[in-house]
Amino acid sequence: AWVVFARAFAVNSTHSIIWVLTPLLVLAEVPLWLIGTGWAVTLAGSWLGAHLAQHYAYNMSDMKQYGLPVVLFAIACAVLAAHVSLATIWLYACFGVVRGWYGGTMTPMIQRFTPPDQIATTLSVADSTSRLMYVPLVWGLSSVADSSPQLTMAVNFVVFVPLMTAAAFKLRP
Repeated sequence: AWVVFARAFAVNSTHSIIWVLTPLLVLAEVPLWLIGTGWAVTLAGSWLGAHLAQHYAYNMSDMKQYGLPVVLFAIACAVLAAHVSLATIWLYACFGVVRGWYGGTMTPMIQRFTPPDQIATTLSVADSTSRLMYVPLVWGLSSVADSSPQLTMAVNFVVFVPLMTAAAFKLRP
């Protein structure tokens, strides 16, 4: 069961804040004509995360596979909650790296934890769990973002880092 929740936390930790990028770029005083570049860098981060997972994740325990991106996520959230500027906004791309890494590692991890005849059902339950979590998360984070995109980063940190850390420890052998 923990691997299902681990996947839901992994998906929602980055997906629920994707819409905060543009306000953060504006807050960092990125010129409006460069905002599209911020999105491109975030997408490149996703590619990098998937590429790194493909080459390095297979040598790690499930706990490390899951826990390593939690550290990167926590650092990016903490810094962007404390200070947004041209010097720190690039950390948003770390969310892309985290998303790409989890995209390449969570399905195989679920498959390892699940009997072969239950894989399709378990993946479906994991997807449904993620979707059920997403709706209240986006509503809650949207209402926080009305006051400050930086506060949204802080709330995301407070919500997800403990959940993801607990999930990482539950995935240890």
